[in-house]
Amino acid sequence: MAAFLHKAGMYRAKEIYLLSGLIVCGECGAGMYGNTRICGRNKSRYSSYRCYAVANKLGCKNKEIRREYIDNYVLDELHDKLFSNYSIQKLTTMLNDYNNKIASESDSELKQIEKALVENQRKISNIFKFVMENGFASDTAKETLTKLEAEKKLFENQLKEIENKNKSNAISEAIVKELMVKSGEFLKTHKLSECRNFITSYIEKVVVHESKIEVIFKINIVDEQTGNIKPIKSEITRQNLIKRYRPSRKDCKRVKAGLI
Repeated sequence: MAAFLHKAGMYRAKEIYLLSGLIVCGECGAGMYGNTRICGRNKSRYSSYRCYAVANKLGCKNKEIRREYIDNYVLDELHDKLFSNYSIQKLTTMLNDYNNKIASESDSELKQIEKALVENQRKISNIFKFVMENGFASDTAKETLTKLEAEKKLFENQLKEIENKNKSNAISEAIVKELMVKSGEFLKTHKLSECRNFITSYIEKVVVHESKIEVIFKINIVDEQTGNIKPIKSEITRQNLIKRYRPSRKDCKRVKAGLI
């Protein structure tokens, strides 16, 4: 049922809603859909995201959430977490720290292969020594030498793979910035049509609880305390979301006057 309700949120809206298909109810797991209505004496447009289960009276009591507030929060967090200069520097450092950890773990494998290669070379040298001392090579010696040469080539290829992997894992800040800057430019515009085209590449889901909102990114980082991989996550209470994005009375008057 939850999977069906989540999918339903992707198709309910008739206009562009930034978080369609990404935003879910944290209380029941259903999808949330965009809804716009005209209300008040001034016939103002009011847009929000509603829980599909609430709208269809399926038992959930989670409240709708103002579209402008949560859209702006997600875009701001996306910029701060991924596209700001500080985030790019931090992300680069964390990626390289993780890659260094992986490289250190491969050291034992590297040493085992190097040890096996030395032993392989010793056996090959013994066969050549036997041939030089006896003046001939038996069929058994030839067969053994062929196997050892194939084994040697395998070990050498494994060494190259590990060495190349360790080299390619190093990521410069310039590379990360180059990958991020194009998407970051879209965020500055806050144009839904442009942002909607790529936001699904970075956002896993937005979870709306009764008292808080969570944004879960598709980008994973290393937990500095445990060393485990975890997704980047942002969280804010409903109350703080409203305080941060609700326009002041002065701004509201300017909007009505056509100054904003």
